[in-house]
Amino acid sequence: MRKLFVLIVGLMLIGGLSVGVYSASVSPATAPTASIGVNTIAAIYIDHSTVNLGTLTSADYDAETNTWDSLEATGFNVHAYANATYTVDVEVNSAPGGLNGDLKIDVSQDDSWDNLISGGSASGKVNIFDSVAAGYRTATFDYKYVPANADTPGDYTTSLIYTVSTN
Repeated sequence: MRKLFVLIVGLMLIGGLSVGVYSASVSPATAPTASIGVNTIAAIYIDHSTVNLGTLTSADYDAETNTWDSLEATGFNVHAYANATYTVDVEVNSAPGGLNGDLKIDVSQDDSWDNLISGGSASGKVNIFDSVAAGYRTATFDYKYVPANADTPGDYTTSLIYTVSTN
């Protein structure tokens, strides 16, 4: 009898272990998210600080035609980048008194000159890039001053203001 009792207790213990299944409900895992923000980015680099157009001398004047040779400076660059459609413009902050000629810029280097200063007055903005797609661009351009007979002797400077704006 004692063997039977040990056998029954043993079966009960083994049976208890085998039926002891743990059950739990598991909810589906929620995927984590990644949040990324991108601001509009626009940058401009002008690779020159001074545009030296030179000095007018009597050798620049043609008395027969009453005209002046222009003073020119060539091969200047502006580099621009934006991650959206953008425009780049240049203008002078003001025309220096005493100059009555035209300060011009040729942004396409094909002798299609635009006035920065005309007749001694600031002319407004000149477009370098107009609504170009996002990305990096470089423009090479030239400057010239077309003198006027009414120019007053002196040394003159004006600031060139380049602006990059996203559309």
